[in-house]
Amino acid sequence: MILKKISYLLLCLCFCWAGSCFGLEPKEVLVVANKDMEGSVDLARYYMEKRGIPKSHFLSLSLTLKMKRKVIETHMSKEIDNMYNTTR
Repeated sequence: MILKKISYLLLCLCFCWAGSCFGLEPKEVLVVANKDMEGSVDLARYYMEKRGIPKSHFLSLSLTLKMKRKVIETHMSKEIDNMYNTTR
């Protein structure tokens, strides 16, 4: 019984440790905000400040609720590509 508890504890510790190993670093994060939604940009900037995400990793887009998902994805992809290409 004690061996089973120890095995379970070790398994839990392995999963906890593994999760922290694969977390993204601040330099690996891009924060996207909807500049047409009140508070979105402020919240994004607050998040970036608290997480230590570089200011260059901020993308502000104009998105509406009526836009289809595919249109949003295409728009975001183009903006991210432009942002990536200008920083290289």
